[in-house]
Amino acid sequence: MQIDFYIVETSDYLNYARFICRLIEKAFMADNRSIFVYQPESKHAEELDALLWSFNETSFIPHQLQVATDITAPIVIGDDPTSIEPKNLMVNLSTVSPPQHQQFHRLLEIVFASDEHRLAARERYKAYRVEGATLQSHTIQLTMD
Repeated sequence: MQIDFYIVETSDYLNYARFICRLIEKAFMADNRSIFVYQPESKHAEELDALLWSFNETSFIPHQLQVATDITAPIVIGDDPTSIEPKNLMVNLSTVSPPQHQQFHRLLEIVFASDEHRLAARERYKAYRVEGATLQSHTIQLTMD
C-alpha cells in the first residue's frame, strides 16, 4: 500500500481546507478515481462538502456526504469506509488511522501544521511502516490568500 503524508504549513484553516479541495480535485482528475474522504467530525465534513462545491468556479467535483441513503458519487465524505463500495483512494483528515484503510490502494494523510497533528501523524507513520506500507512525505508551504 502507498501512503503519502502531506504536511501542510499554514496557520490559516481556510487555506488548509482549500489545499484539501485541490488535492481531491487533482486525484479525481488524474484517473477518475473513486475516493473516500475520512472525516469523522460531521461539522468538518459538512464544511468540506460546501467548499468542494464552491472553491473553484471552473471545476466540478462530484461528491456527497456519506449520510445520504443512495451513494452514487465517486467521492464520498464520511466516517465509515466499511459501509460503502470499496474505493481506490482514501484521504484521511483525522488524527487517527482510519478504519479499514488497508482495503484502499492508496492513502493520503493530510496533516495540519499544529503540534498535536504532527505528533499524531508521527505515530501513524510508525504504525504504517510496521504494516509494511510504502511511505512518502511532502511538506506543503501555503501562503495567505
